[in-house]
Amino acid sequence: MEENSMKKSATLIREIEINTNKLALLQRDHARIGQEISDLAASNKAKIIELIGTTVVNMDLSQVPIHLLVSRVSKLGDGLFQEDPASEDDTTVFVKFGRNASSANRQVLVSAGLHWHGRDGGWVGRVTEAQLASLRKAFGDRVSASKGDDAGLDLEGQPSAAPDVVSADVAAVLPLAEDDDGQAGGATREIQLASGSVRPFAGFPPRRPPGT
Repeated sequence: MEENSMKKSATLIREIEINTNKLALLQRDHARIGQEISDLAASNKAKIIELIGTTVVNMDLSQVPIHLLVSRVSKLGDGLFQEDPASEDDTTVFVKFGRNASSANRQVLVSAGLHWHGRDGGWVGRVTEAQLASLRKAFGDRVSASKGDDAGLDLEGQPSAAPDVVSADVAAVLPLAEDDDGQAGGATREIQLASGSVRPFAGFPPRRPPGT
């Protein structure tokens, strides 16, 4: 039993020595990596300061009043770690167009940052003036835009379709897909017409007495 205990102790001592050597190596690497990080950070800081100094010299900012220069630089520093707010020039756009658009039309819509809004059967998003002009050129009067106070409205708040019209989501699963004009095919129109002619079930007629 003592022999087993001695073997176990020897094994533990050997493992401790191995771990100690590994730890020493890691600590040396840690110190080296930490020094390299500090050196690289200091080098980058010096290069950034040099770059900014060169830029200032080339721009001849010596003609700018010092108080204005300091004020602008301070504002720049205050906004470094803040997320950029949505541009005030952005416009909220709704394009009344079918989901099953051709690849070319879909590319125009997606590249402008619009996404499909199934409830209202169109594409919504916020775009720049240049993107709005491109959308109007491609889709004409199907494009509706709002700016200023209206631009802050939730994009989910676009007016929904009338209750008696089959929604774009329903039309999308019909056998006949929508064409590029965003209008459902004949199957959709048949559903609309049929919905007005269905009458509630009034029950079976009364049974006649036996022998009559």
